[in-house]
Amino acid sequence: MCRYGGKIFSSMTQDGRFNNSTVYSITQDKSGNMWFGTEASDASERETEGGIWVYNGISFRNFSKRDGLSHNAVWCILEDRAGKFWFGTRRGLSTYDGKTITSASE
Repeated sequence: MCRYGGKIFSSMTQDGRFNNSTVYSITQDKSGNMWFGTEASDASERETEGGIWVYNGISFRNFSKRDGLSHNAVWCILEDRAGKFWFGTRRGLSTYDGKTITSASE
């Protein structure tokens, strides 16, 4: 993943882990942070890698199943008017209110 800064392209990675993900969705939130919905490219890592990556212009933060996502394959991201995030995953819907990730139950 690369970012264009107006004059040059620079690589965006998080310890090389972000490079090993397929990016399905990208959105920018109201504060300017970039959100990436991903899935691990290697099928053997899909239970432990991927999820949501948030880039604040300096560093990445990762949210995954261990944080409450319903699955590490995130295909779509939406920020609603109230600032709540909605993630469409391989196993259903998860939300993030800025503090807690909650997954919809059947």
